[in-house]
Amino acid sequence: MTPAYALDAVAQRAVLAEFGIDPIAVRLEAEAENLTYKAVDARGDAFGLRVHRPGYRTKAEIASERDFVNDLSQSVGVVPRPVPCKSGEWTCAIPNLSQQIVICTVSRWIPG
Repeated sequence: MTPAYALDAVAQRAVLAEFGIDPIAVRLEAEAENLTYKAVDARGDAFGLRVHRPGYRTKAEIASERDFVNDLSQSVGVVPRPVPCKSGEWTCAIPNLSQQIVICTVSRWIPG
């Protein structure tokens, strides 16, 4: 069963475009506190699109986590590096299947 805060294919592509990504494939990989989609572009680069469950974390909390993970990726290098959206922010908001506004983030995909 698809969660109410899921994104349809059109919304997935729209939010990925905000992060400068033109995917050739997107699929749901995980459903936990958030939804995680794996997106692959024409070069074969893979990204994790995370749709944050509405009401679970604030935009400020999510941005703070992105700052922390970005700093960690620069010093450790073994964590999924966050991708900023075109505005330079770590987050992007978009309507989901239920027309709720959800916060989305993108990271480089690390196979695990």
